[in-house]
Amino acid sequence: MTLSQRFLRWLVVHLALATTTKRTTTVIGAFVPTTDNYETTHTNPSEPPPSQSLTDDKNNNNNKEKQEQVLIHKRWTEHDRLERDLSLVRPRQDDDKNTNLQKLFSDDLDATQAAQVATQLLLDQSSVTQRLESLFAKATTASCRAKILQHYGYFVTALGREEPLPFASSSRSFARLNNTCPEPVYDDWTKLPPGMHLGHIQNRSYEPPRDQAIYVDDPRDLKLLYLILTHDDAPSTIRLVQALQDDDGDDNNNNTTMVHFVIHVDAKEASQDTYLALQDFSVHYDNVHVLPHPYRVSVNWGGFTMVNATLQMLKYATGMLPTTRAALPFDKAIHLSSTTYPLASNTEIRYELAKYPVDANFMNVIMKPQRSNTWNYFVECDDQLHRIYHLPVPTRATHGFDLFETSQWWIISRDFAQYLTAAEPGSIVQQVLPYMEHVVVADENFFGTVLRQTEYCLTHVNRNYLHMDFDRWESEIPSGQRDPRKCMMKDPNHCGRSPTTLTLQDAPILELSDNLFARKVVGDSEIKDLIDQWRKQREIDIRKYLKDPENSPKLRSQSNVEFEGHGVLLVAKHTVLPVPDEDTNTTSTTYKNNPLCLGLGDSGNVVRLVPCFNDWVPVNLLPQWQTGAVLEMEVRPHNRWEFAPCTSSPRMERNPLTGGMTFYSDSNRSTTGEKVPGGPLCMLKQIDGVRSGRCFDGETGGGERETHVFPCIRNTWGQLLSVGNGQGAPQDSLFFHVPQQRQAYMEEHGGVYHPTMCLGVRSVAHEDDENHELQRIMRNSSVSNTANDDHKNNIVAIPCSSSNSDAAVVLEFYFVPFIVEEENALTEDEETEMDEYGDEDETCTAKSVALNDIAFRSKTAATTRE
Repeated sequence: MTLSQRFLRWLVVHLALATTTKRTTTVIGAFVPTTDNYETTHTNPSEPPPSQSLTDDKNNNNNKEKQEQVLIHKRWTEHDRLERDLSLVRPRQDDDKNTNLQKLFSDDLDATQAAQVATQLLLDQSSVTQRLESLFAKATTASCRAKILQHYGYFVTALGREEPLPFASSSRSFARLNNTCPEPVYDDWTKLPPGMHLGHIQNRSYEPPRDQAIYVDDPRDLKLLYLILTHDDAPSTIRLVQALQDDDGDDNNNNTTMVHFVIHVDAKEASQDTYLALQDFSVHYDNVHVLPHPYRVSVNWGGFTMVNATLQMLKYATGMLPTTRAALPFDKAIHLSSTTYPLASNTEIRYELAKYPVDANFMNVIMKPQRSNTWNYFVECDDQLHRIYHLPVPTRATHGFDLFETSQWWIISRDFAQYLTAAEPGSIVQQVLPYMEHVVVADENFFGTVLRQTEYCLTHVNRNYLHMDFDRWESEIPSGQRDPRKCMMKDPNHCGRSPTTLTLQDAPILELSDNLFARKVVGDSEIKDLIDQWRKQREIDIRKYLKDPENSPKLRSQSNVEFEGHGVLLVAKHTVLPVPDEDTNTTSTTYKNNPLCLGLGDSGNVVRLVPCFNDWVPVNLLPQWQTGAVLEMEVRPHNRWEFAPCTSSPRMERNPLTGGMTFYSDSNRSTTGEKVPGGPLCMLKQIDGVRSGRCFDGETGGGERETHVFPCIRNTWGQLLSVGNGQGAPQDSLFFHVPQQRQAYMEEHGGVYHPTMCLGVRSVAHEDDENHELQRIMRNSSVSNTANDDHKNNIVAIPCSSSNSDAAVVLEFYFVPFIVEEENALTEDEETEMDEYGDEDETCTAKSVALNDIAFRSKTAATTRE
């Protein structure tokens, strides 16, 4: 008999005993279901049971019969599911098995004898044997196999006792959770209350007036605690600690009291050298603490041990471990990995966090509760996870709490840290922990779930100030190359993923990021050296700002193409057409008012070419009008863009003579020193209308798909545009860079992403397609203001190297600034200039014409050179 068969024999005997023995103790914890709840079939107490919904007395009898049938169907469905999963033996058509089954059901066998026959049948034929063998194949020790069998037995025992499965919703113990968060939970984001949209939910913040909460008056007084998880590469952890150590400079703060570090090193034997190296490092600093060996945890990817290790650090910091050290002083606990690196300077970190109350908790939570049906019950042993069976996902209605997906990296208050570590009886922490011990990636569920079920939800700021980028799921890698730790589900293609390693290629994104930290940055890489240069300059800038807020320069020095903050009109060059003189067959000195601009149209988020001006703008425009400026009131909605912020290099400015951009030959390299085909990288943001604040996102438009505006995220490559300089991208085109890993991913999936993708439009024009907008424009035909109904004007992303053809056209733009009417009264010189052009009603509005090549030209040139 094999080892798995011996275990199965014990299991079946245990099952037989379970049918006649009443359980008196719980084996899992507070959430183990009891026999008292077996008859509970209506699992949602917030909804009326089916009988309460019956209103017709004449049909009561029929309804009762239907209810009984539904109840029987539910029980048989559960029976069939368990029969499939536990592989209870069904009769087979061979003689030996029929003989055994006849013995099993014959009248001359008592229950004990029949159970012995059934046990042998289960051992010989049940796929439970194969299931246990597959579980034991990953386990290398007897203790781990015993743990697997113990937890597998919980489900079999529940079947034998006719009890709910572990953590089933029919267990009344879930309903006793005392959820103290008063905020509503929205399960269905498509059915939000009137006037509410997703941004109201997901962008939750906590910034009460200063007289209604406790703030730190001086950001330098904010005490920080860094909790760092590591398992290898001690030099990277040391560099991270040194980067975050306070440099007193001209401040009078003692860095040993204003910042502390608690480091957890994985308890695996492979991490022992890292542990010893960090211990040697810590003896030189009073504020660096390496968690002592008895409290180290052997951490597994996706396991609850990640949560346990974090809680051990918090217990150490709050003085709840039996060590000789007292609690550490801190206002904020910042959870980091050793592969995290700060983007902001130390003073800048304090300055940003001090904008919020001391009790604010920064945690990136998906505010829609988990409702997946693919959760599984796991146990940890032999340094890996073992999947046992299905696990129900809790809800407030059925279990007393909701499960929220969360980033494991957060910034929390001291109050919330103490609540987590105390885990007092009856608290959400104490009640949720037994369930979380069996959840995969518990670190991405536990902390947010606790936060959103307690009164601390009122202090929640839904961001964690951490930049992370993800490339692809592990299931997208060929099966032989996958990390088996990330593919633990029954479906081998249901896998997790890890963040992308950041390199110099990501420097522009990191420079513009408004986050305080970035991950994943590995080793002593070049990107860390570049970040250190930024941090040094930012530290100088913010200290100047704190001393003299009114006269100090901006905290981050970047190219200035903001057009005085009024925005820019992006006019497609192909559409700026003079009026032909039919009598002389020559070009007129006036222009038609039908150029197309980059905009959104009247509705939707699709970026497209739309008419630039309102219908009431005079018919003709002056020559070279695109080199001047336009009035905001003349331009159609959703055509005004903010072209900022931008990276610090290369340097460019608007050319007032051409309406395009001028690039400086001494700065045609990026921040990293790489030669680039254009100017700095900038975000392009909508200024007006209901989609104000949304940014162009090129990632939505690969393969000639439509591009859109999307909520602005400074850590995505698709939202950083540059202006072409004619070297790799056409002059005055708009393009974005595609990371190498994304290019490789798209190639694997048949995509067309290239290193540089330009904004363009489809120009497929058939002989019978006389209505194609761009073709009419190129033929100098008239353009209708209803052109925004033509999907062929939608902006797509195409390779900049593509030559304009019938398939697609790369667009080039004029950059026309806006002016505000009340701020620009005409001078006498401007009025004289107006007279030279003729009457206003024959051309364009007075002020936009007058500023053409006079006041605004000099003003814009001076502004863009700042």
